[in-house]
Amino acid sequence: MNFSPESLTVAVTEKGFRTVFDGNRSLLSRYRPDEEARRRMSAAGIKPGQPLLILGDPLGYHAAAAFDGGCTSLMVIYPGRRFRNASVFSGRPDSGGDSRIVTEETDFEAEDAAAKIENFFKCGTTTLWVIPTLEPYFRESFLFFEKLIRKCLREKAVNESVRLAFSRSWLSNALRRFSTPANTGHFNLNPKTPVLIAAPGPSLEKTIPDIIKYRNRFLLTAVTSAGRILRDNGITPDFYIATDPGFYAKRLTFFLPPPRCGWLLPPTAAAVISVDTPVHPFRQQMAQEEPGGVDFLSNTVPVLNETPTVTAAARLFFFPFEKSAFAGLDLGNPSGKPYARGHQTFFDSNCRADRMKPAESFFNNAAGARHSNLFLEWFAETAVATGKKPVRINAPTPCPDLFTETGSEWFASLPEQADRPVFVPEPEKAKRIQKKCAAFLTDAVRKIDAAATPKEILSLPEAILSAAVPEALRIGHGSAAPESFKMKALRRFRRWSTRVR
Repeated sequence: MNFSPESLTVAVTEKGFRTVFDGNRSLLSRYRPDEEARRRMSAAGIKPGQPLLILGDPLGYHAAAAFDGGCTSLMVIYPGRRFRNASVFSGRPDSGGDSRIVTEETDFEAEDAAAKIENFFKCGTTTLWVIPTLEPYFRESFLFFEKLIRKCLREKAVNESVRLAFSRSWLSNALRRFSTPANTGHFNLNPKTPVLIAAPGPSLEKTIPDIIKYRNRFLLTAVTSAGRILRDNGITPDFYIATDPGFYAKRLTFFLPPPRCGWLLPPTAAAVISVDTPVHPFRQQMAQEEPGGVDFLSNTVPVLNETPTVTAAARLFFFPFEKSAFAGLDLGNPSGKPYARGHQTFFDSNCRADRMKPAESFFNNAAGARHSNLFLEWFAETAVATGKKPVRINAPTPCPDLFTETGSEWFASLPEQADRPVFVPEPEKAKRIQKKCAAFLTDAVRKIDAAATPKEILSLPEAILSAAVPEALRIGHGSAAPESFKMKALRRFRRWSTRVR
């Protein structure tokens, strides 16, 4: 069989239903393609109540089945424009006034299809339903869109798991971060100064001799999970950088000596900081860090896009610098040492979980490690968008298409002495940010107290949901009566807010 898209035609059967023909062969049921779509939906286990993305729907029958089955929000991707134009579902109006919407429709040929797909994932946890009917005729397009969608699903899973795991820590950290405003300010960083970013990959150990030999030629910034290796080799970083807000990420920093200069932190990160250690804050573009408001929007406080890992945040922080490089950026998952979430040296630091369940069983399990492709894709996309490939030193698997690969010659090319930054405290700005965070928390408690139903809770501002109630929403949404659900949400949120204050 040829499987040529040109051989496909759209026609009406004797029973009055539109279908797709390849010659005389119908690729859909000649008699009831709508019933066929409903049976496929049941066989696929598609459930209503969460966003659904349908890939490769020939004529919209599957979209109609999902919509009639109670799908709350929907995106349909047709194999081609002519199938979309002939769809039995295209342009179908909302029905019943029950807040169900058709979120989006597009096709393989649309120039903005990728952007629409990425935007659709903001609707919430999304189910992917692939319709294989026309896949042999559009194999390359199917592979492209499947790869794009699965990438979005991975990113969504990472973001949701982090949000649920750390929801109660964000504002707590923000309030504590500015409790000593005299130590909050900025460093007068010179963008001409070379910067080496130490990531936690095993190849960092190969670079240790060069770091020691050329130590005065660059500023050394280390993610906290790389700190133990540097400490054991007698190396003190100029800066530590952290973004994780969680309990175990904070435990890692117990074992780190103070940096030469200070910390680079968003207000929501967890870290153990001595009372006299300066902090240079930066803001990530995420709802949890909105309470600081305009005080974060200044030349001394960088605003960075949200990233999948702290090493990526370091890439954005030092992007304006003329010369920067990574050591230990391996983008791999050694056994028992997940790359993500800052737990690379969890066991080396002799940390042990003391609540819920042993950390050993989680971190030795493959489920505890995030797939490193997510990080590789992020670096690839950033390099394309900026036209500037990051530099990697002693990477175990060179990837010259995405990185500028180098070795000891990077260090030898640096000037003899690097400029050392001077810290400029900004205590008044820190006090204003702390005051705004406290006011935000009080307002959040008031608004959630006033909410009468789960729907009203879900309609609260994103910053409140992200910082306060995701855990309650996860437990109660869709599984409890409105009054029971509200009681769970309020009980958990009050317990959290009392602990913080």
